[in-house]
Amino acid sequence: MVCTGSNWPNKQLGKETLLVFLSLIASNLNSRFIFVWGNEEERQVSEELAKKIPGKACVAEKMGLAALQNLMADVDLVLAMDSLPLHLVATTPTPIYSVFGASSAAKFKPSGESHEAFQGVCPFGKTFVKRCSILRTCPTGACIKNIEAEKLFHHFNQFVSRLKQQS
Repeated sequence: MVCTGSNWPNKQLGKETLLVFLSLIASNLNSRFIFVWGNEEERQVSEELAKKIPGKACVAEKMGLAALQNLMADVDLVLAMDSLPLHLVATTPTPIYSVFGASSAAKFKPSGESHEAFQGVCPFGKTFVKRCSILRTCPTGACIKNIEAEKLFHHFNQFVSRLKQQS
């Protein structure tokens, strides 16, 4: 399951990065994706991405939190940014891979061995304990927008390999 959105744009991967990342997962790990969304903009992004990964992705209908939580419990893995879906999936036994930029993975990543996070780095040298002080005003969101898809895939692939060894 892929949760592309977050309440703040500076907590979201760029569409092109996400597309390359998911394409690498689809081709190298023979994966399929269910995109879920919470608002019209997220739905449009999900549909655009799904079309660019033909035969490997679908977009779910809009659903309430209880239905989303039940679906999350039935998938193999959830990919999310720092968002409500990330924290909702943490209430299920499903493994989670999350991507953080302007908020701290060390502080907000769900705990447990079946949860992994990638932390983007601020190109302006900002550091923080919980959230970047300019999360809502940063004009670039580069800490998450400029993450290299190949680097993200390498980190993700290591996580998936660990999960396979544990099962």
